[in-house]
Amino acid sequence: MQKLKLLLLSSCCFFIQQLWGIPALDSYQHVVPARIHNAGTVSLSAYYSTFKKHHVFNSHGSPSGLVLWDTHSMLGLYYSATSHIEIGLIPTIFQHNHQSDNLDFPSQIHALAKLGSYTFADSTFMFGMQVSSRVPFHKRNNMPMQSYSTKRIGFGLAGMLSFLPAFFDSWQIHSNIGLYDHNDTDLVLTDNPEDSLVNEKSSKELFYGLSIEKRWQRFAVYTELYGSVFLQKPPLSAYTRENNLYINPGLAYQFNNWIGLTFGLDVLILGQQDKTLYEGNGGYADQKWRKLPNLPTWRFNAGLNFVIYSPPRQKQKISNEAERPIEVFEEEADSFSVSREEFIEKLRNNQKEDQEEFIKQYEKVLEDDRERRKEIMQKLQKRLEEQQRQASPEEDRDK
Repeated sequence: MQKLKLLLLSSCCFFIQQLWGIPALDSYQHVVPARIHNAGTVSLSAYYSTFKKHHVFNSHGSPSGLVLWDTHSMLGLYYSATSHIEIGLIPTIFQHNHQSDNLDFPSQIHALAKLGSYTFADSTFMFGMQVSSRVPFHKRNNMPMQSYSTKRIGFGLAGMLSFLPAFFDSWQIHSNIGLYDHNDTDLVLTDNPEDSLVNEKSSKELFYGLSIEKRWQRFAVYTELYGSVFLQKPPLSAYTRENNLYINPGLAYQFNNWIGLTFGLDVLILGQQDKTLYEGNGGYADQKWRKLPNLPTWRFNAGLNFVIYSPPRQKQKISNEAERPIEVFEEEADSFSVSREEFIEKLRNNQKEDQEEFIKQYEKVLEDDRERRKEIMQKLQKRLEEQQRQASPEEDRDK
């Protein structure tokens, strides 16, 4: 019955993933770009991760016959309050493994506020920062195969830096670094009444990440390198108290401006050495297997991103056409006869001759548009003058 519940809930989450997600511009799964989407944008993200391991040995060193598995899914809602402020709520829909008897829904909720899309003058670098908090709801904490967590509310602060070259935006580089306070001072992690292994100071974890992406029109490949280092380690009874480093190569596909899909495979590079103190060795954590790290050696990740609402773009008025930034040309391209995809592709091509030629073509389109507006205004002026002349005889007769 429990497996049936998990199957139904997993199917529901994947059905939601077919409909919802975050803006398809961001195809990353762990590293957060410094970019904020247009003011008023509402978006939703669905994320699923799973791990499985056969041939697990028990604490006595003999085959247990156990198939070790761990899976979890998250759903995030985001709102861009302004072009520089974004807020989000990300509940963990389920967090489940082979030892769990039931599902907690939701098991935890992450809340965040992000400031971003800030640039250094005319630089191609963009920076931002994010504050976050985790609110736990599940009954089980300190779980193997999951990031270290406690039954208390934690807080985090992170900085983001993105490199978005103006004429090479098929390549993008993003980096993150942040600090998370687990707020676990004097907290006992196990159910053993004799357990007195606690921290006098709260555990603090330094997070970091780097991603690089190569994008074509709808398809992209990317690689993320991310991990964490404990500046103040959790108590010795904690399962996932190891410093770790993962690499996540992935693929992304953008169906349109609203929907994007990502697939990734986490591979553990550092963190295989077990740092937990188990029962019988001076600790109180239950050792459920041997020769297996507390962190997943690999994880399959899938996500689907969807923009629920994006406000209409407003044209920016810039007096000097020659000084218009490329973003303005992009926003106005939809209003003219030139294909937006063709315009952006050629304008951002790294061949300077093509750029100059196409900009000239686009400036001609702008000039034609100004002539059309001028012609309309002239016709309108003539109509008003004609109406005034028609009204004049009637005014004379009244007099």
